[in-house]
Amino acid sequence: MMKRLLLGGLSVCLCACEATPKAPQATPKSVVKSGQKGSQGAKSGITKGKPKATLAQKAGQTTERTGAQKVAAKSTPAIQKKKKVRGKPIKWESKIKWMSWEEGRAASAAQGKALFLIVYTNWCPRCRELGPVFRDRSVEALSKEMIMVRQNQDEGPQWLSAFTAQGRYVPRILFFGTDGQLRTDLTSGNQRFPYFYTPRSTSVLAANMKKALGK
Repeated sequence: MMKRLLLGGLSVCLCACEATPKAPQATPKSVVKSGQKGSQGAKSGITKGKPKATLAQKAGQTTERTGAQKVAAKSTPAIQKKKKVRGKPIKWESKIKWMSWEEGRAASAAQGKALFLIVYTNWCPRCRELGPVFRDRSVEALSKEMIMVRQNQDEGPQWLSAFTAQGRYVPRILFFGTDGQLRTDLTSGNQRFPYFYTPRSTSVLAANMKKALGK
């Protein structure tokens, strides 16, 4: 059967492939009937054996590919979850002993000291500007009486998500009492970014450190 399809003003003929039978291929029986004795076994061996071997090979390749795809699929999420830390590391040139969050929380509970937390990123210009503030004599002296914790936000620790209500801007400095609770009363005075400090607000930072220490 023939079908006509009008495309852009041109009449194109389409064949109904299913209605047009293909020329039959020679089979072992037709070869025997034509007088070629002994060819049936040879032909049948080729006709039946070769496709089976090919299918088995294809099945093996498919299994290997499927296994490799599964391995790749399992390993991909781990790579995607890995956080990238951007920027050149900030030089925190001071005599302050910095701790991780886990170390700091444990030390704060054991020693009964207030905890100071600064959240930053290496690519943030304001964070880099805040680095030298910790060389200030008053800030450095007060830090000896507190537990000092520093955390790069790009590392994406799970515990930090508990304090996203205070904003995700950087830098931000948070104070925690000896009971481990956040001191929401100790802010920089910035209404929009209450935990944002700059080198110009060093005196405010030192004053809040004293309040955190109960002075």
